[in-house]
Amino acid sequence: MNAKQQTYLAARRTDYGSNHFANDSSFRGRKENVNIQVPSKTSITASCAMEISGKQKLPVNNGMILHKRKSSFIPKEKANLAQSQTQIPQPMRIESKALCELRFDANTRTMSAVEETTTDIERQGINAMKEYGEEVEIYQKELEKKFLPEDCLQKHEITMSLRAKMVDWMVEVLTNFKCNDQTFFMSVNLMDRYLKEKKEKKLISELHLIGVTSMFLASKYEDILPLRMDMVHEKIAHGKLSPESIRVYEQDMLVTLEYILQAPTVLEFLKRYCKTLVCPSDDKSLIEKMSLYLAKMSLHDYYFCSVKPSKIAISSIYVALKICEQLKKRAMLTKDIIEQMTHISDYPEETIVECAQKILANAQNFDTLFPGLTNLKKTHFTGLMDYIPK
Repeated sequence: MNAKQQTYLAARRTDYGSNHFANDSSFRGRKENVNIQVPSKTSITASCAMEISGKQKLPVNNGMILHKRKSSFIPKEKANLAQSQTQIPQPMRIESKALCELRFDANTRTMSAVEETTTDIERQGINAMKEYGEEVEIYQKELEKKFLPEDCLQKHEITMSLRAKMVDWMVEVLTNFKCNDQTFFMSVNLMDRYLKEKKEKKLISELHLIGVTSMFLASKYEDILPLRMDMVHEKIAHGKLSPESIRVYEQDMLVTLEYILQAPTVLEFLKRYCKTLVCPSDDKSLIEKMSLYLAKMSLHDYYFCSVKPSKIAISSIYVALKICEQLKKRAMLTKDIIEQMTHISDYPEETIVECAQKILANAQNFDTLFPGLTNLKKTHFTGLMDYIPK
């Protein structure tokens, strides 16, 4: 450091005081090779004199104002050039364990890192189910009794066949807009519960509005990217239902259901039972897809509005195992599997078999019972065929 720079820094200490110099961030970490313009001795002396006399004017050297910050001593052209060349540091992001492992060795550990993380999550879920599963199951069983939409069409003009058409249309709409499976089950549940709790008589002409509002509410509750009002008005309702009428029914549905939207559905029990069931991993995907397909078919039938969702779920799995036996030509519904099913569902085998017979009859005679309702077969049966061995 030359004599002029030492004199300049000494003057700065005089201006600010030693404590301010130690705490000011503009001085910390300053390097000696920083290119700054050093003012003359006369301007430094004048600056000190003005600070002592209490004046607030800033010293001027060759027409350039000398501010108290480091950047003010750099000419404007050089400052703009340095600012454009300097990269703005990006904020630090907290990365997950899986992402850190992927960055560690992207060539060899890409798939293994994801698989290990997924295994950890599944293991945590299994441990949580072992610890809290029984209490959750008891609570869900209590709720399904409370929210069972039994005889929901009794007070209204809406018939069973019209309800089945609405359920089949929900399959088409929610599949085309890539909504979650739970959105479909919740939409049907909201529609049935609303019709059960509503005291005023609902006309056939109101069913379309009720179904659209049920899907709109369920998508808000379940989907990450829910259906928007403009999408519902233009593409789903084809402009026949105004946004105001949908909002009115949305509010009426919330008030009628006392703002309790979540009720146990067939899908919740179905997922839990399929995870708990111990069977070969090769068969599990086919059993899950088959039982889900059967459960969706059962929602078309008005009879199953009076059946508990947990019973429909376990009976759908029973029928799925029977069908998979015929497809794979080997025994799958063994005594051990039946004991597991009775244990996890808390239903005796006779009750499961009785409900399973009705689900199987509904599936076998679906085209006869519900003529023209082909949306479920179009949207789900093709995907199901991929899991069936050829």
